[in-house]
Amino acid sequence: MLKKFEGYGVDASSREAMAIRFVRASRTLVLEERLRKEGTPEQKAAFARLRNSESRNPLR
Repeated sequence: MLKKFEGYGVDASSREAMAIRFVRASRTLVLEERLRKEGTPEQKAAFARLRNSESRNPLR
């Protein structure tokens, strides 16, 4: 999975960090879509607070 980043002057730990961020973003988008369709207002509000805190500090 990480081989696609080889040759771009990126070290192994940076490649791993990029892969982890990609997985987290993918999961977040899937959860966001599911909550949009099936979530309660409380779940949507909690998710919005989580997204806002992550956008201010994505590495937390």
